[in-house]
Amino acid sequence: MNDDLRTFTIKVANFQVPVTLGFYYTGWVLALAKPANANSSNPLEHGAIVTTLNVLGAEQSFPPPDPETGRPAFYMMTDSENRGMLPQLEAQGILKKIKPKDRRKGTLVEVLLKDTEIAHTCMKCVKETAPILQETPFELPGEPRLRRCSKCSIVRYCDAECLQADLTSHRTSCHIWHDRPHEAARLMENQRRADLSIYLAAQGFQTIAGTGGERRQDGRLLNGCLVAFIPILLAICLVWLGSALWV
Repeated sequence: MNDDLRTFTIKVANFQVPVTLGFYYTGWVLALAKPANANSSNPLEHGAIVTTLNVLGAEQSFPPPDPETGRPAFYMMTDSENRGMLPQLEAQGILKKIKPKDRRKGTLVEVLLKDTEIAHTCMKCVKETAPILQETPFELPGEPRLRRCSKCSIVRYCDAECLQADLTSHRTSCHIWHDRPHEAARLMENQRRADLSIYLAAQGFQTIAGTGGERRQDGRLLNGCLVAFIPILLAICLVWLGSALWV
């Protein structure tokens, strides 16, 4: 059971909500520490994810764990919806700021929790819900823990069915998750962005491909690459779908 899962309370605007620190392989979130309720008077309880912590964008990087402690690190978004969040998380011993803010990458923070205190999610399920991460279920207090790969000790699955469905894919990346989890996360994020471009195209949004100047349908040049526009495209798509998720 999830008796070791660390739960704590955070405040956003005038609302308070119980959360856990959630890890979804390519990023970190504050996950709701109870089942989501779309009818709740607290808007923070409408989805499984209260807020996304890590920076999403073209400059996103995946720093390796601390060589001495083995603690994972990531670049945290501290502006916009996350303004004032880091001091709350530091005060409760969840995260620790280890470098000043980099405009391109965010604030580098270190995770202070043990692996057993972190809420994980199923690898197969997170791949299926990657375009709309808000629907991704995380481990909850009082419920059985997910099954963990015995070789890499990082990837989790809901059950044997999810494991079997993702087995072929995980066999090719298991050793990378074991030896260089930050590199495995980078590769997975690249695939997620490729899948997202397909998802957006299916919803009727025109995406930008390539790394150089690309031409629009009207013939004018567009500079930049797809990954630089993914947060914007995703936000537009989610508004169109009526979702409350932001990135």
